[in-house]
Amino acid sequence: MLQSKDLPVLPLWINGRAFLTLASGFVDVQHSVSAIALRRTPLCGVAEVALAVEAAQGALSLWQRAAVAERIALLEKLADQLSAYASHFSRLICEEGTQDEAKAAAEV
Repeated sequence: MLQSKDLPVLPLWINGRAFLTLASGFVDVQHSVSAIALRRTPLCGVAEVALAVEAAQGALSLWQRAAVAERIALLEKLADQLSAYASHFSRLICEEGTQDEAKAAAEV
């Protein structure tokens, strides 16, 4: 069985920057039924939260100034890119929850 330190680690992304090695601690992401640890994710502190809020406020400001046609084009591009990861997201839902593949795919 994998030790917690051997699990894959998912970085926390804020404004295009990965926060992984700067984290003060990590939490294991566990399967909801078996409680088997699947991966780890970093915990963030006050500084990282402040950065995330600042980045979100900046993004909102840019979004609000964008023309409707530009917003539509960006959302369509995002939808296309996310659809390429649909099976990946579905698998994550199955791993971390109690849903079967069909329900997870429908949720995605």
